[in-house]
Amino acid sequence: ALRWLEGLLAQTPRAGDAVASWLNPSLAAHIEQAGLFTLAQLIDHINGIGKLWHGSIPALGTAKAGLVVAWLGEHQASLGRAVGRHIVRARTALLRSELDAVVAPASDIRPLEKFIVPAELDGRHGAYRRPQAQCLLKASNDHQAILAWIQSKHGLTLEQKLALRAGRRHP
Repeated sequence: ALRWLEGLLAQTPRAGDAVASWLNPSLAAHIEQAGLFTLAQLIDHINGIGKLWHGSIPALGTAKAGLVVAWLGEHQASLGRAVGRHIVRARTALLRSELDAVVAPASDIRPLEKFIVPAELDGRHGAYRRPQAQCLLKASNDHQAILAWIQSKHGLTLEQKLALRAGRRHP
């Protein structure tokens, strides 16, 4: 009778449900203190940060984080979202294609290379824009110009990195 009644009343988790509705109250309180109130926000946080997603949440270690991820994996069909497979490896060990699949391009807060600038704000028709024939930079809008500038910057050479490391070890 209890199983029959449970089947009538039980609901599956949905992406918009509160974290506190499904997780242990003390665990949910810590997750909510980190600004994650819904299961969708939690999944986005996990996918966005990756393997060490739980590092910014007090009282949530690797073991508890693994249980949360496993539970979310069990309910991905009803949630309509999934925790990506990329979270089992460090971000530095991921291929570029795997990183690109983590965050979809959009016009809200995103990594710069995933940011889509609305056409009316992209600077294409700005007051200080020179004709393309007179420009040395092959960028048709401000976003492309910023990306080209960033790509033109070279990091430290191997020798410079080794010198910095050596300086840190022997003050």
